[in-house]
Amino acid sequence: MAYTAENVEQAVLQFYQQSMVHPQIHEWLTKAQISTEAWSFSWELMGSHKTAEVQYFGANSLHVKISRFWHEVPPDQYDGLRSRLLDKIIEFGAGPKIVLTRLCVAISSLILHMTPEHWPDPLLTLVQSFQGDNIPNLNSTQRLHILLETIRVLPEEFFSSSLAQNRRSLLRQELTKGLQHGRFPYTIQKFLPNVLQLSEMFKKATESSDMDVCQGICQIVVALAENHTKLIIDASLCLDNERRNNVLNLIKMVLACTSIPGHYPIDENFSNMPFTFWYVLQDEILESDPSRCQLLLPVIQPFFFSLVEILLIKVQYPDDQTYTSWTSDEVEQFRCYRQDIGDTMMYSFSILREPLLGYLCSVLGSCVDKSEANTIQWQLAEAIFFLFGSVAESVDLEENLYMPNVMNLIPKLPYDNIKFISTALYMVGSFGEWLNYHPDILGSVIPLILQGLTNSEVATAATMSLKDVTRENLDHISPFIHQILSSSQNALNSNTLKSKDCIRLMCSIGQVLSVLEFEEIMQYLNAILTPHLQQMDELSKQDPSTVVKNAILLKLKMVSWLFQSLDTDREKEEDVEEGQQKTVKVKSDKPKPVYVVLQQIAPVVQALVTKWIMDPSVIEAVCELFKKSLRTLMDDFTTIAQDVSQMLVQMYQAITHPAILDLSKQVMKKSRHIILSSGCNITGIFHAGIQSLSLPEHHTVKASSSFLIELITFSPEIPTLNQVITSNGHVLVDKVLRSVGGESPRSIIENISDILFTLNKCYTELLAKWLHDLLAKEGYPSPRVNNQDKEQFIKAVLREKGNKRRGREIVKEFTLKCRGLFGTEYAAQASAFL
Repeated sequence: MAYTAENVEQAVLQFYQQSMVHPQIHEWLTKAQISTEAWSFSWELMGSHKTAEVQYFGANSLHVKISRFWHEVPPDQYDGLRSRLLDKIIEFGAGPKIVLTRLCVAISSLILHMTPEHWPDPLLTLVQSFQGDNIPNLNSTQRLHILLETIRVLPEEFFSSSLAQNRRSLLRQELTKGLQHGRFPYTIQKFLPNVLQLSEMFKKATESSDMDVCQGICQIVVALAENHTKLIIDASLCLDNERRNNVLNLIKMVLACTSIPGHYPIDENFSNMPFTFWYVLQDEILESDPSRCQLLLPVIQPFFFSLVEILLIKVQYPDDQTYTSWTSDEVEQFRCYRQDIGDTMMYSFSILREPLLGYLCSVLGSCVDKSEANTIQWQLAEAIFFLFGSVAESVDLEENLYMPNVMNLIPKLPYDNIKFISTALYMVGSFGEWLNYHPDILGSVIPLILQGLTNSEVATAATMSLKDVTRENLDHISPFIHQILSSSQNALNSNTLKSKDCIRLMCSIGQVLSVLEFEEIMQYLNAILTPHLQQMDELSKQDPSTVVKNAILLKLKMVSWLFQSLDTDREKEEDVEEGQQKTVKVKSDKPKPVYVVLQQIAPVVQALVTKWIMDPSVIEAVCELFKKSLRTLMDDFTTIAQDVSQMLVQMYQAITHPAILDLSKQVMKKSRHIILSSGCNITGIFHAGIQSLSLPEHHTVKASSSFLIELITFSPEIPTLNQVITSNGHVLVDKVLRSVGGESPRSIIENISDILFTLNKCYTELLAKWLHDLLAKEGYPSPRVNNQDKEQFIKAVLREKGNKRRGREIVKEFTLKCRGLFGTEYAAQASAFL
């Protein structure tokens, strides 16, 4: 079907009339938009008698053609296209709005293509065109709207368009050269009273629940405040009462926008707009010099206190009946909104510090005092705990005025709501590091966490909290070990936990076990882990199915996280002198429990690999298990490295998976003897690494350089490798020098220069001989360097053994000389991008 105006119009109408999107129509219309005929039919579709949908499609088609197919327009038609488009914008000046906006986007794209060669000073031209009275069918408000809409969408089009870097820089310079930056503060100060007059309109719109008007005013206020925080803090300290009151009233308007009544996003959907302003404002204050900051804080702190009061209301959940009526999208939006409030609380804490904690404690105390027996206003209490958790990372670890009272109060509250108890548990976990400085409070919070494990609805919060608390408090966890392990075992055996909760709980078990002696650890592991290992053994014998696979993955991940956290060589803080501590590594002379368990499950894992060898997810889980055990066992992994290597070969022969290569890398790094004792051709591998330096891919050269550097670094300790380097090192140096001389792109020189640096540290005398022998050749590695350049290069390379950055600079300078670029402006500009 031809791309005529009539056919396109019918397709657009058919597309909008159908209740569901028709893929064929959508595809045809998309092709129509990029066709050559679109230059013609787009104008016809914008006829005054057409429907708004058809007109919009015409305007959008024109924008597509201008933005993406500008090369189709002959230069002699540029001015005609501009005039015609401006006439069409004037025609739609009174609406429909969606068509006008699209035409403004089109003219913005036109500006990007025509400026400055064919349309100098486009913004000045537009301002002059739409400020005059020579457009009879548009009033001044409509003309101003067109101008502002074009100026609004122009930056968006600039950043979304695919422009070459030099073209983008030129456009930026042209479009900003007329802006009088120095007058902005003065202009804004004059404009500010006009914005403040919107306060009464905002108040009336709020009272009448006219959210459209409220949102519009909020956009103006927030945009003004957000982009002029420096003006705000400057004026807040000035002696001019009018200026100071204006900016303080502007902050009050931002607060009013934040405190709009109702629940986001149901009753309103714009109270999140000011969040960025509060971040920028606190950042501007804290970046000030200390003396200025001390003057600003008393002025600004009351506004942040008001903000906290507002956020305490806005963050609250509605009643359960209302909340359950929300759609999943609305629930997710509210979750993100609460997270944004949490971030804003961190900014507020930066300004208010401990008094903020005091305020929250006061509100919590009032909430408890006003509650009847065994009941509490859970939405308010939950909101308080949420805000406490949001600032936890910023609270001083030695804070002992407010937080101890809060923590001791937590187990005494009546928890009759899932959201309430979950937030309380999350809050406790967020203060895990703080609890390490207040171990006496662990007795208050750990029983509550363990109680949460018995309820599947709050188990996620409980397991996360337990993981954080145990990780940060291992030096004080001993009195609670049996209680934690017994509760964890019961929770795992209940089969009511989600998979992620089981995995997380196993991580906590490993952390707690780490503080025990070997014999006690094995006793607990036999009780806790044995049922899961038996289940894994049974699963390995069952026929493959989705259910079996998911169960296997769960067991493998549980064991993996146990292996990662069960580290008996953990770091521990010991007192050195009064008031001082140092961190020491606690080394046990007993076998590592992970090693013992790994030996026990090796046959089961091998059986799983054999049966599920073609399943990527199972293979990845097995690799992850060994990788986590390797990190915990460290040098003790060497004794099982050979068996793991054989399993890796078995897996890789059946299926190629990144996890196999990643684990292989870790095993070889930890157990290099495997390579040397396997009979593989080390010399051949070394030469393969050298040849890889010639490949065009940057990442390949980088990987090859890293491999060769690793090989060179450890070769002096290993006779076999030492022989390879001493016999073949001159080949490597030759390849490096040829690359430096110009055979390879300059972008990879930094990587290969590190090879020379490493050789100089490990084989100084041999490197000196190889460099002198190779560089003695005439015209090598480039005819552009003379003997003096070469001699200076050799001395500089051999002299630099401690500063890798300086070594790179030496090689970079030599490669510029080899390429005839040393001292040129091009070399300086190019170096900035390398």
